[in-house]
Amino acid sequence: MATKGVFDRLVNSGLMMIDETTSTISTEVQDPSGNPSNKVIRVSDLWQVRFDWSIGGFLPNLWALLGVPPTGKFVLEVDAEYLGNEIMCGTLTVPAATGTWNGSTLNFAARIVPVPAGVISKEGVYRIVKHLRYTNPVPAFKTAAFVEGEDIEFF
Repeated sequence: MATKGVFDRLVNSGLMMIDETTSTISTEVQDPSGNPSNKVIRVSDLWQVRFDWSIGGFLPNLWALLGVPPTGKFVLEVDAEYLGNEIMCGTLTVPAATGTWNGSTLNFAARIVPVPAGVISKEGVYRIVKHLRYTNPVPAFKTAAFVEGEDIEFF
């Protein structure tokens, strides 16, 4: 089952560049075949996280109005938290120009961050936290989104 997250509000020069009320993000922990995880994963198994997100606000509206390709990049990150320790599980960089338009909203679907077997080597219950960071060189600004993690048992 997909878990929904939230975007950080991005205001630059008084304009709502990325609007958190019209931007969405959801993620899902999956097995390598794309099936939802049953919340129990062997430490020797591969697994992955699917990201789906959309952005709305002044910046995507401007790109759509001008008919120019989106600029910047998204970096997707998956971390596992266990007893106060954080393990970096995987990352993926997605150019903003690879999104698809739905009106003036820019959508990204089924972007997969693979996690190799053995990244989590110690058995236990881990909280899987997913982050998205967006960076745009011109105009220079950044924003982020996160999805608070679900607990997964590794054995």
